Amino acid sequence: MVYERHIHMDGLLTDRQMEVCQLAIKGFDNFTISKIMYISEASVQMHLKHIYRALNLYNVSNGSKRILMVLKILDYNKRMAV
Repeated sequence: MVYERHIHMDGLLTDRQMEVCQLAIKGFDNFTISKIMYISEASVQMHLKHIYRALNLYNVSNGSKRILMVLKILDYNKRMAV
């Protein structure tokens, strides 16, 4: 499958990374995200790794990364709506 590469959040994330983000924000775990997107769980983990790096969350503890990812995206969306 070929995907057009669109960039989101000022060039930080691709379409697929945003899709993973949106599913993670909805509370889905990696296994469920992999089934919804028809990709391996390892691919989901790699997307999340790249997302965390793009959002400067690579030095944050694992338990906090998803929460901070949600907050950063919500803050970005709020700033863009103004």
